[in-house]
Amino acid sequence: MASTKPVLTEEQIPELVKELYGLTVKSWTKFDGYDDLNLFIKVDPAESTNSNIPSPSSDGYVLKISNGRFTVDPGSIASQNSLMIFLDGRLTGIEVPTPKRSLSGNYWDFVSLPWKAPSQTPTEKFIVRLLTFTPGKMLSSVATEPSTEVLQQIGRLVGRFAKTMENFDVGLVAPPVVKEIWHLQNCEQVNSLLDAVDDSTQLTVFRDVLAEFERHLTTHRHELPQGVIHGDLNEGNIVMEQSAEEENAQYFVKGIIDFSDMHFSCKI
Repeated sequence: MASTKPVLTEEQIPELVKELYGLTVKSWTKFDGYDDLNLFIKVDPAESTNSNIPSPSSDGYVLKISNGRFTVDPGSIASQNSLMIFLDGRLTGIEVPTPKRSLSGNYWDFVSLPWKAPSQTPTEKFIVRLLTFTPGKMLSSVATEPSTEVLQQIGRLVGRFAKTMENFDVGLVAPPVVKEIWHLQNCEQVNSLLDAVDDSTQLTVFRDVLAEFERHLTTHRHELPQGVIHGDLNEGNIVMEQSAEEENAQYFVKGIIDFSDMHFSCKI
């Protein structure tokens, strides 16, 4: 299936949540998402017909409907789920989203949804998940530049992530069917996108950096420690929280999200 997202009406979203998860949607908003359709939903904490979610969270959830091109790669979705479940509680003080089981007991389900228009036909199969939500503000949305302390927190987080992942069963990571251009081992494919860069100075820098990276990767890859990495730990996937309610209170790293680009690669 080609790269596509489902098209749903306002009525279809609460119906889908009720049908799959037995929860009553009170409100929902759409999050930005490069590949997937991500919907932040608030549910009635007093209503659940799902024994897997007996006490719905008042923080809400993220209804994540994967891009249609991942329909052929359910193993990748299962790998992401395994990683999030493994990390939950192991990164002390750092929250990660975790999948919730549907009424059928699954961490993900195939669902036929409209994708050309918000109608019942034509439909395609999409992979649907419900993830816990971490309240906070994305680092990209924080008005001030990250302090040295915040940058150090992120550095320590990356180190702790790598250390924690030493105990993760890499056998749970399925070989990807969809080859992502953004995975480190596929960096040479980025060259095909450089035509989008108009600034000649930037273009030269990008080409030089890619060439140098490819040279080092080819020469030293076998010498570097390998493991499962997040793959997209940027300012849009780091959740921040203020240490107090005062306007000038310091921010600290609260959580990380979006494990869609996780893959096995060099840790350094």
